[in-house]
Amino acid sequence: MPPSQCVLTISSTAGGNATTPGEGDFTYAPKTVVDLVAEPEEGYRFARWSGDVDTIADVEAAATNITISSEYSIEVQFFKVRLKWPLIGGIIAAVVVGLVIFFVRKMRVARTKKL
Repeated sequence: MPPSQCVLTISSTAGGNATTPGEGDFTYAPKTVVDLVAEPEEGYRFARWSGDVDTIADVEAAATNITISSEYSIEVQFFKVRLKWPLIGGIIAAVVVGLVIFFVRKMRVARTKKL
């Protein structure tokens, strides 16, 4: 006979929180569908849900749900966003070079019209 109530335990790694239903222990009747929402802090991104995830609809979605059928312990995981400075530097350099070329050509056109 299935249990009349099941405990869902939710925790998170550094970098964010499970906001729906929250973090801690929650009690539900079997077959209850519980919405799960994870929100990262600034500088972090949602990674996945881990632990007892067999009835989570999409472990790779920050907003998903879990169907309760027994005791579950799940964790929402986040990862720190790291900027790729060489890539950003290259983009900035390309924009600056493009602007220089644009203004040099514009000045040449202006000089040609004066003649």
